[in-house]
Amino acid sequence: MASRSGADWSTLGDVIAGIATVSDDLTIYAGEEPAGPSTRVVLLDQSAGDPPADVRYLLEVVIAKEVLEVWSEWRDGRQPTLPEACEAVLHYASHDAYLPD
Repeated sequence: MASRSGADWSTLGDVIAGIATVSDDLTIYAGEEPAGPSTRVVLLDQSAGDPPADVRYLLEVVIAKEVLEVWSEWRDGRQPTLPEACEAVLHYASHDAYLPD
């Protein structure tokens, strides 16, 4: 589905599942209140100008990657499941803090 801006929508789960291949220069914007892996998001380059009015800032990709690294480090190297990864990213986006162990 495309937004009014013509951007390609995805889900937060899809973005997080492939986060290792996403450019650090992009930012995740949500088209709805974040709730979980099915939340609609779009990846945009902030240097390209202001985002469309129909999205709200969620988190920079580079920070999302860091959030997942810290999540894993705090849990003895365990990799998060997709719901856990989404929860960690959404927690950081809402609280500007890592999800506690």
